Amino acid sequence: MTTVNYANSKSYTGGTLQPLAGVTLVGPHKNVLIKGVLVDTGADLLQVPEAAAIQAGWMTSLGLKIPIGTAGGTTAMIKLAGVSIQIEGVSFVTDMLCHPDPYSRPLLGRAALAGLINFGFDPANWLWV
Repeated sequence: MTTVNYANSKSYTGGTLQPLAGVTLVGPHKNVLIKGVLVDTGADLLQVPEAAAIQAGWMTSLGLKIPIGTAGGTTAMIKLAGVSIQIEGVSFVTDMLCHPDPYSRPLLGRAALAGLINFGFDPANWLWV
């Protein structure tokens, strides 16, 4: 059995260990690091609190307001197309949803994960190759 050790890995203790990532929004005014973004293959897009997008310098008023179905019901969110982000030092462009609740859980959805495949992310084993 092969064991892979990562610099920031944690041992599984049977608790609530979740797949989390750090995502940096590369905005027009500044970069905003969002820690503890839940990797969620059930989510379609990257979802962040609208306050973080505004802090990075995106004008969310220019985005498209759309209804999004979540586990807690339907919520209107702002969709921004073609935003620059960075995950684990890899930069790329993806679409992003902005949640109106500043305390909403950030989610890393399938579109952003698919963007990582171009840079060596192996979706079959969930490991960098």
